Amino acid sequence: MALAAGFLVSATVFVLLGSATRHDGFVQGQVVALLGIGALTTAVLVVDDIRQLPARYKFVSQLVLAAVVPAVGVSIHFINFGGGHVVTLGILAIPITVVWLLGMQNTMNLLDGVDGLAAGVAAIVAGA
Repeated sequence: MALAAGFLVSATVFVLLGSATRHDGFVQGQVVALLGIGALTTAVLVVDDIRQLPARYKFVSQLVLAAVVPAVGVSIHFINFGGGHVVTLGILAIPITVVWLLGMQNTMNLLDGVDGLAAGVAAIVAGA
């Protein structure tokens, strides 16, 4: 919840200050849609923490939420390996985006079991 709240505050400030009008290909509507999807994802994971959802229900809900992200126009179009080595994903952009989002959701969910680990990883990722 703390990670989600921190992200929500920073993203809201980003939108309210207007710097999201046209920044790195994003528009405010996409940022707001991603915030909504993030809130729904957080809700699913909180319910899982409280009620221990069966794995199939949690996976299906995560899959549906991850699949909505490309529907709002946000996907991974290329991978930059540094040194000028860029791989354009083309038709694989949508499935790779969905798989990556599923992986990140489950990674943070698993890291959440150790005190401070998820927050530390999130801070490192945010810094990167």
